[in-house]
Amino acid sequence: MTAATVLTACVIGPLLVLPRWWRCRATDANATDVHNDDRSSQRCGWFRVELLARVDAHVKSVPRLGVVTLVAAYAVAFLVFNLLFDFSFLAHTPLYVASLDPKGRLDAWVALSFLVTTVAVIVVASAFDFWPVSALIRSRRQPAFGLASTILILAASILLYLSFTRLVGFDPVQHLVRWAVSLIYGIFLVQIMMRHQLFAGWRQPLRGVALTAIAGLLALLMYSLYAISASLSRREPCRPGLRLRTGDLGRKRDALASRFR
Repeated sequence: MTAATVLTACVIGPLLVLPRWWRCRATDANATDVHNDDRSSQRCGWFRVELLARVDAHVKSVPRLGVVTLVAAYAVAFLVFNLLFDFSFLAHTPLYVASLDPKGRLDAWVALSFLVTTVAVIVVASAFDFWPVSALIRSRRQPAFGLASTILILAASILLYLSFTRLVGFDPVQHLVRWAVSLIYGIFLVQIMMRHQLFAGWRQPLRGVALTAIAGLLALLMYSLYAISASLSRREPCRPGLRLRTGDLGRKRDALASRFR
């Protein structure tokens, strides 16, 4: 499995890095003003990952920066997985292998649900062009912009996660599949399939509110469609607890997979 992951990273990594590098080069070659704030330049700027701002200052080659970003992402993921994830709730099932369990500080469902919530907040923040941080730090100077965005994203993620799990009453898995993943899918539909052109002339935060509202409606619609399709295709009844973890997760897996076909 590890070898397959490394091989996949070696193949997919360059495919993600080189096209963006070429687009950024084309954008820079046609730019007439180094302070041009059009959306194409902003999208190329997003390629420079916030947490690697200091590396970006020293690594001028975009392909090299992409490789460094990929390696750093795997390193951070390895640390987070080993520090936070605990799969001991599977100890009484055939799926559990004690030697593979990092035995982190949090239940694996809680850690996974919260981390995916941060991803949902990040994609929503991109719909807002990282407003209000972008309004307060107009120069987007690093590392101030990255640190401010990170603090805002973490605060919003904690607030949303606690709201859905404590106030609404969702358990971590319900929150994961019914809100976090669904919203990510909705933002993908609104932003990527529309090539970031929907409401392009609107100012922030009005544009972000409109995009998020549409994404939320699409997320609700797609979740409902996949719930119906799963209930029709299920061949045998399953217990409520298993339905939550297999049916809901299966629907989200199929939804995200269909997006990238």
